[in-house]
Amino acid sequence: EHAHRIGLLREQPERLRQGGKLGIVPFSAGEGISASDEADRLALMIVKGIADTLPEFKSRLTVVFDEQAAEADLAIRGHIIRQKRSRVLRHWLWRENQKSLAVECRMLDVKTQEPVLSFTLSLASVDPDKKFEDLAYAVGQEIARHVLDQVRELSRPQR
Repeated sequence: EHAHRIGLLREQPERLRQGGKLGIVPFSAGEGISASDEADRLALMIVKGIADTLPEFKSRLTVVFDEQAAEADLAIRGHIIRQKRSRVLRHWLWRENQKSLAVECRMLDVKTQEPVLSFTLSLASVDPDKKFEDLAYAVGQEIARHVLDQVRELSRPQR
């Protein structure tokens, strides 16, 4: 698997440094991606990847769900912007070569609706056993790691 983060924009680093309760809004199908049951499953797997990964690391962010979601200080929202399957001709047969999934992601301050962090992330895999649901879960994990990296970087004492 290869992950690429593109276009990181820390719009409110101080707000990110403060941390708080984080709600995760299921990702929606972006432009060029048809809304479907598959897109809904991918969106839920992205949320699951984020939710399973964030608590593994000590940070100032606490994931909240369901009834507690109304108490969220920050929210992660996003769109699936690419779901692609590439094929190549090998030994006179078409074979699947690579699957890729890309998302646009934004973290918002819930009170002000101002963006705190935004980026695009894509993940690709050449493993023929990987399903798009597996890639979506891995995208969620990468989003969580990326957010945590930003929190850690901003929490370091400045020299």
